[in-house]
Amino acid sequence: IRTPNRFDILEESRDALSSSSLYDTNTDTIENQTKAAESSQRKSQRKQKSNNKKTKSKSKIKPVTVILGDSIVRDLKGWELSNDKTHVVIKCFRGVHTHQMKWHAKPTIEQKPDNIILHCGINDITKDCDSNKVANEIFNIGLSIMKESKCNLVISGIVKRKKILQKEINEVNGILKDNCNKRNIGFIAHDNINPIYHCNKRGLHLKKNGSSILSDNFVDVIDSLDSNN
Repeated sequence: IRTPNRFDILEESRDALSSSSLYDTNTDTIENQTKAAESSQRKSQRKQKSNNKKTKSKSKIKPVTVILGDSIVRDLKGWELSNDKTHVVIKCFRGVHTHQMKWHAKPTIEQKPDNIILHCGINDITKDCDSNKVANEIFNIGLSIMKESKCNLVISGIVKRKKILQKEINEVNGILKDNCNKRNIGFIAHDNINPIYHCNKRGLHLKKNGSSILSDNFVDVIDSLDSNN
């Protein structure tokens, strides 16, 4: 017969503590494993979201159209011509002559946009100018830009000004249009801009309504370029 003594209580307490400690250790291990699994899952989810964002950002890259122009485009805003399919950039070079445009275009050519619209020539037209020479210089610079940048090229005709060399402007535009048709290059005529109603008092630049028509003419061509891409 086992006789109880005062040490029995201590042994029972030690056994209870040992059992409790083992349980706590197992519980801590399970909790740590659960937390590690949850953390790993969250990292995996963040990585997946990041990859999805990258994929979406790549799919949202829009073609770029750059309008290289003289002062007639000064009141146009690229963001107004842009839409959810195309990003439009306006680069205005006031007082530029056609031969100078070749150098102004170089930074744009290096960026290789999808489309370039070239608008220049008015500052080369004088009363005794050679219309063929002016038109061919514009056209050849356009071809050079297209070749170097591998872009789609559109040549924008010279906008008529009030009482300023309209005969010469018509001749240059006619030659440009013929050259563009022969090479299957886009051409914008701007025949819907009337210098009497759409030019300012000096007759050199467009009023607000004239710039609005000019903008619409560009948008029509840009939309057609988008549909062809």
